[in-house]
Amino acid sequence: MELDVRGEICPYPMLKAVEAMKKLKGTDTVTLFTDHAPC
Repeated sequence: MELDVRGEICPYPMLKAVEAMKKLKGTDTVTLFTDHAPC
């Protein structure tokens, strides 16, 4: 799964990443694209 949160500011990238990870099954992965420095 790819999650593009470029242009969004904290805390939204982190919240969306957590929600995406909750949906993972087995060996699924999330690739996160962001352009905002960590909170």
